[in-house]
Amino acid sequence: MADIFISYSQQDRRRVEPLVHALTAEGYQVWWDLEIRAGEFFDELIETNLKRAQCVVVLWSQHSIASKWVRAESAWAEDQGKFVSVRIDEGIEPPIKFYHVHTRSLVGWKGARDAAVFQALLADIAKVAGPPSSPPNPSPPPHPKSAPDDSKQPVPSQQWIGVAWLIVVVTGVFVGGMFLSGDF
Repeated sequence: MADIFISYSQQDRRRVEPLVHALTAEGYQVWWDLEIRAGEFFDELIETNLKRAQCVVVLWSQHSIASKWVRAESAWAEDQGKFVSVRIDEGIEPPIKFYHVHTRSLVGWKGARDAAVFQALLADIAKVAGPPSSPPNPSPPPHPKSAPDDSKQPVPSQQWIGVAWLIVVVTGVFVGGMFLSGDF
């Protein structure tokens, strides 16, 4: 059973990953829909995990405010007293049902576990879910391999300059050796 269920829009997956990693590193067991395997009935799996979680962290963004799934999960979580509201986009308003609920802002948060905004969110979660089920991990968790659609990062130009110099030096040694040996 997960301590925390993350409700978000799939379009925000990359922005949600740092939060999942940080919460996991703090000792919480987190469930989000990336754990759904091919062939599983996702609606039943989501409902089961939603009901089992101690806390539902809802991430409001320009995408999630329009998601029927996020709205339904949020409404259910609020009715059950498991709701923690978080905004990850500036200038958005959560659905009208949640106007009366304080929403924590993680706009601009880069994933640092010692950041004041993350520590405040941890306190909010602890009030709903209780303390983490496992001890915190003192070092950041390793990031999983990137999804297949991730593009490779370009190699910085300084590395290309170093490679070019290495080629020039090796070529110079080779040509100089040939010249000195009389094979040139």
